[in-house]
Amino acid sequence: MGLTAAAGLFLAACGGLANPEGWSTPSFQNDTLYYFPDRDTLVAVEVDEQGPRTAVWSFPDTALEDERDIDVEAVYGDLVVTDDAIYFAGWEGHVYAVEPEEGRLLWTTHNRISITGSVVGGVLHHDGRLFFGTTEGHFYALEAETGTIAPGWPEEGFTFDKGIWATPVLLGDRIFIGTMTGEVHAISPDDGSPVWADPFESGTGAIPELALIDERLLFVPTLGKTVYLLDPDTGQEAYPSFLTEDWVWTTPAYGDDFAYFGDFAGLIHALDITSGRDRWTFDTGAKVKAGPAIVGDVLVVADREPVVHFIDIDSGERLNAVPLQGAGTVRANVVERGGVAYVLTTNGRLFRAEPDRLAVTEVSITGAPN
Repeated sequence: MGLTAAAGLFLAACGGLANPEGWSTPSFQNDTLYYFPDRDTLVAVEVDEQGPRTAVWSFPDTALEDERDIDVEAVYGDLVVTDDAIYFAGWEGHVYAVEPEEGRLLWTTHNRISITGSVVGGVLHHDGRLFFGTTEGHFYALEAETGTIAPGWPEEGFTFDKGIWATPVLLGDRIFIGTMTGEVHAISPDDGSPVWADPFESGTGAIPELALIDERLLFVPTLGKTVYLLDPDTGQEAYPSFLTEDWVWTTPAYGDDFAYFGDFAGLIHALDITSGRDRWTFDTGAKVKAGPAIVGDVLVVADREPVVHFIDIDSGERLNAVPLQGAGTVRANVVERGGVAYVLTTNGRLFRAEPDRLAVTEVSITGAPN
């Protein structure tokens, strides 16, 4: 998929984006929160028992010579955080490794590797390698320590029909790749060779996300108003396809044999993965791009208005709804930590949703970029 077509799809999917705006999910690691308060700036924030408090570094730092010319543009995929590095890919088509303690650049593919296309999905980290796809359908493997092409992989990556927007998913000895032609491929992380005899073909539209549910089902949403539950061993449907009212462009929250996710019609589904049927649906009244979070017996959902909904996870009944006035919209997944859920808006504002009080409060972070 060319950049013009990709931009057109973004405009259609995201309600009129004039420029790329990231929706990377905030990531909590021990006592640090890593998130993008701005579409092209990564920030590390100290966390205590009351939540995030003080920004300790930001990347890139234009005062540093080796970071001065970095233009990430926007980050859509989720961060990969290890003890040694934070890895992510930018829309402009480069991958970055940042040191977690000080936030300084370890390496970037910029001016070192020719990557064809933009990157929407995140990177997959496995066995010392990073795997990712591009909007032009190229799938790459890099050495995580150096950012160089992994031995045995072609410089231009393996090529698939049209684009790869979903973050690749790993299970055992196979990587799953979803394409915008509606196919799912399973390949070996060693050399990219096919694992399934044939790819799964949805026939109902592009696949913008992929997720594993309990390591036994592959959750495959499409822009054709259909969700598939695949057997990861065979690539065949484990249950009949599930029809929705509109596009599904998200990953689900999962618990007790139920997958919870929203669609662009504003419906939240509680999908029973043992039968492939809805347990209940809830109408938010607005598009849902962000994945929800489970906190105890409450499902926390943020729609595009944005409004935060607290939903009883058993009955599907709304417990409360809290509008976030003047906060932009919500596209990043909601994240649970310490019995509360965190919601990040496109204006870079971070909110705590507390199911115990059915309340939402804004988190004030000192030193974060505006």
